[in-house]
Amino acid sequence: MHLKDFIINATSRSVDGIFRTARAMPEDKIEWKPMDQGRTVLDQLQEVAQAANFFSAVLEKKGDPQFSDEYWEQAREERKNWDTLDQCEEICKANTEKLFDHIRSLSDEDIDTTLKFEGSDREYSLADIMNFHLTHLNYHHGQINYMQTLYGDSENH
Repeated sequence: MHLKDFIINATSRSVDGIFRTARAMPEDKIEWKPMDQGRTVLDQLQEVAQAANFFSAVLEKKGDPQFSDEYWEQAREERKNWDTLDQCEEICKANTEKLFDHIRSLSDEDIDTTLKFEGSDREYSLADIMNFHLTHLNYHHGQINYMQTLYGDSENH
């Protein structure tokens, strides 16, 4: 299996998994903040729904898109409007498909291209960037799983 195919398949499963896990939560826990700290499940799903756009922009440019502070503020405001799991899932899947189109368009030579983001001394390959959405989804999926254990749900969803 080619690396691009593996990342696309694993990311698709991760998108399905995070929303399956979120739907297993009681309705009153979707906007719950454990110990009045941290982020709600809905807030995390809003972020993952939008995040594929950021990774798509890097792959499209094959470099740092250098998003402005205004861009990030507009992005945070936009995702606040997505107030249901269904809406977040629909947007996440659409944005993820656009990311997949960018991944598919990369040549093997492109995948090895490296870049640095402004203000960072770390280098990333485009293969790393292709995988960022997957790792981001998995991080938030773990956060949601942890929240479930806090209210007593230890089932595997």
